[in-house]
Amino acid sequence: MRLPNHNNSAKGARRTEENTPIEFEKPGTISGPLTELLRMGARKLIEAAIQAERTEFLHQFESRKTSEGKRGVIRNGYQTEREILTGIGAVSVRIPKVRSRTGEPVTFRSALVPPYVRKTKSLEAALPWLCLKGISTREMQGALSVEAKYPKATECFLKDREPLLAFYDFPAEHWIHIRTTNPIESTFATIRHRTDQARGCFPKETILTMMFKLGLCAEKRWRKIKGFNTLVLVLEGKTFKDGVLEGDSRQDAA
Repeated sequence: MRLPNHNNSAKGARRTEENTPIEFEKPGTISGPLTELLRMGARKLIEAAIQAERTEFLHQFESRKTSEGKRGVIRNGYQTEREILTGIGAVSVRIPKVRSRTGEPVTFRSALVPPYVRKTKSLEAALPWLCLKGISTREMQGALSVEAKYPKATECFLKDREPLLAFYDFPAEHWIHIRTTNPIESTFATIRHRTDQARGCFPKETILTMMFKLGLCAEKRWRKIKGFNTLVLVLEGKTFKDGVLEGDSRQDAA
């Protein structure tokens, strides 16, 4: 009769405990007084910033009057409330609207919370998003006010401002492709993998020919870019402002 080996049983129990996955709550599901307070503060901060944006936007139309002498562009309530996902969970925000009394269409679009923004990967990811808000709307006072404290950071923003924001002059659907290096990395991944193995085995002309043929084979698996139909408008030299085609009545009505 064999007696049970208690040492092996103990080891097995420890292995089972070690291999048991521990589930962590997702940031959006964590609740508590402090988290709710942070979300409430984030909502108030975002809405206050958007209200300031709308006020500044309305100042641009102070000279526009109706035939009765009233303001031509006025406040017009809010859009449907929507959620922005952050590192502390979902934060509900309301985007204000404006209305034109003169018949000329006017649409307020927040640069802080654009229509296409639904999620930030973390709370840290929202910080550059908020910083870029100032330079993308030509509001440089915020950056200049900290120039004395952070001269190098301010110089970096100002020096590279034009190339950094060039993607705003293209359709919004293209932004994800313009701002990523993935096309370069993915395009040459297959070529690099093959040429690394054949380095020094063939003359330069043969390697270049092989790279060309590999590129032809790799392109069969490429997917079409988003907003492919708007490429024609770009080639025709159409003007896009903040990713929207100027003079597009469908976008203005949205």
